[in-house]
Amino acid sequence: YSNSNAQTVKQLSVDDVVSTVLKNNLQIQSSELNVQSYSKLKQSFFVLPKTELNYQFGQFNSNNKDNGYEIAQNIPFPTYYSARSGLYKAEFKGSELKQQATVNEIKAQVQLLYYQLQYMQAAKIKLKQLDSLYGEFVSVATLRYSTGETNLLEKTTSEAKRNEVLLLFKQAEADYVTTYSTLKTLMNSSEDFSISTEFSPMQLAMTLDTSAIIENPSLQLMYQQALIAEKNRKLETAQSLPDFNVGYFNQSIIGYQNVNGNDVYFGSSDRFTGFNVGINIPLTFFSNASKIKSLKLQQQSLQMEADNNKLVLQNQLQNAFQQYMISLTQYNLYRSSSVSNVETITNTATLGFRNGNIGYLEYANALETATDIHLKYLQSIY
Repeated sequence: YSNSNAQTVKQLSVDDVVSTVLKNNLQIQSSELNVQSYSKLKQSFFVLPKTELNYQFGQFNSNNKDNGYEIAQNIPFPTYYSARSGLYKAEFKGSELKQQATVNEIKAQVQLLYYQLQYMQAAKIKLKQLDSLYGEFVSVATLRYSTGETNLLEKTTSEAKRNEVLLLFKQAEADYVTTYSTLKTLMNSSEDFSISTEFSPMQLAMTLDTSAIIENPSLQLMYQQALIAEKNRKLETAQSLPDFNVGYFNQSIIGYQNVNGNDVYFGSSDRFTGFNVGINIPLTFFSNASKIKSLKLQQQSLQMEADNNKLVLQNQLQNAFQQYMISLTQYNLYRSSSVSNVETITNTATLGFRNGNIGYLEYANALETATDIHLKYLQSIY
């Protein structure tokens, strides 16, 4: 392919990747649909029980065949609908918090994967540079061995040390490929991309506010679950109250009826109507009372679990902040002295080994020290 036809791989920042994930990730889309589902359910709290329609035909008043029909409707106690509306609103809020928590978790996962790629990319670059030095070490040792200047131990030592670096490089390459694949899956994208080569620590504020932990959607969701249990209890209480029923009937009474002392004949077209009202009293009140108590205990349990999780999260945040400060100190130490010293150590040792001023063991130790410090420096950033 010519350069004009070659596909350009776009470099993405961590914010670019997060933006793509928020737009394309299937789990996030699923959670958004779940919120929409609860939004529709919230609007359906007012539903009357089914209306009852009855038709009668036969000899239920006399030997004549009469007919009649009746319409009846049960109406729950008024507080039932307010309780049901409260439950649906609480569940809708819970679905929103779950969606926010899902987004937060996936964003954190994506950011971690991106920083892992940066770490592995930086490690590969550094290991490649060190491999060049070890390659020269092997070449010099091999040449010395072939001319009889040194023994076989120097040659095998140089090869073994280079193989160690080569294995670290190949491991970093393999880890990069699998991490890259995982990130692309979360992005739900078929397009290849590259990442920023700038690998530096996050800069956090030097003070920590653990009270902000209450704003965490995952924690708020736990408190919301306790509220949903309370709303369930109120709905169950409302369901245990009496229902009302109203009805209307219309029927024929074929035959003679005494009206004001006179016998009057009524046919099938003459109709007799009326209304009825009633009340439905639950006979299983004590069973419902036990369920209500159970829901109350469940609400208290969820509330206590949320309170405990709040303390756990605050402690985790404090520990993470302390670890950040330790890593930042390590990073500043490596950056200010060790990394720059390593360049001096490496250059001096390489020159000394070439000139024969130092032995292969000293040179191998110098390269091993350089490898260790460089990788620890990158690890402190990560």
